[in-house]
Amino acid sequence: MTVLLRFYPDARFAGPPETMAVSTDNPDGASSVLQNQGAATPTQPPQPEGTGTIVITSDPDGAEIFVDDKFFGDAPATLRLPAGKHSIVLKIPGRADWHRSLEVLKGNKTTLKAALDPAS
Repeated sequence: MTVLLRFYPDARFAGPPETMAVSTDNPDGASSVLQNQGAATPTQPPQPEGTGTIVITSDPDGAEIFVDDKFFGDAPATLRLPAGKHSIVLKIPGRADWHRSLEVLKGNKTTLKAALDPAS
């Protein structure tokens, strides 16, 4: 947490969840409240819901498809991706890599045609 505060001094971080236990088993009849601090859980930014379809072709055929640095297969391919921003890279030996950033919208279909130029 100290490192984050050094780089983000104005950031506000979610506190740990709090749990309470109430006991009425005291001999004097009074209730007692015990509080316990739980472990902090990291919060992630909200993810858009739904998926979209991306149809990818390459010239020449057979380029390796990477989405957000993860291998997804060879072109041509039809991929179903979660809505949101994604980085698409196509690679084939002897050719320059093809890069695109795109935002996938829920329920939409997008076609990408990648022309991989010979490496120089």
